[in-house]
Amino acid sequence: VALKMRVHYVSFSAHADFIQTSEFIEQLRPSQIVLVHGEANMMASLKKRLVAKYEQSGVGVWSPDNTETVRLTFHESKVAKVVGSMAVERPKTGASLQGLVLHNNFQLTICSMDEMSAH
Repeated sequence: VALKMRVHYVSFSAHADFIQTSEFIEQLRPSQIVLVHGEANMMASLKKRLVAKYEQSGVGVWSPDNTETVRLTFHESKVAKVVGSMAVERPKTGASLQGLVLHNNFQLTICSMDEMSAH
């Protein structure tokens, strides 16, 4: 499969403490934070501290259980072109799409995993 994306390497320890994690988050300035790895009590403590630190800025902090779905809402509008088999039928208003989002030269494309190599 030809590589049609940019890869940014980020070195980040899963064993980072609150200070290291906060510094990392401040560099990225994300609108959403999803904590996905760690011991349950430590994750709960980290989430509590992150919520307290970022509640005024509107950053969402999530700590889902394994296999739990997280729905993220972003405030800025993005437009993506749906291609391939996913574009055969127009989705109903409010329906969810499940696919792969490809980002190339500031353009977003959504396709199925099976058709990724074609795009």
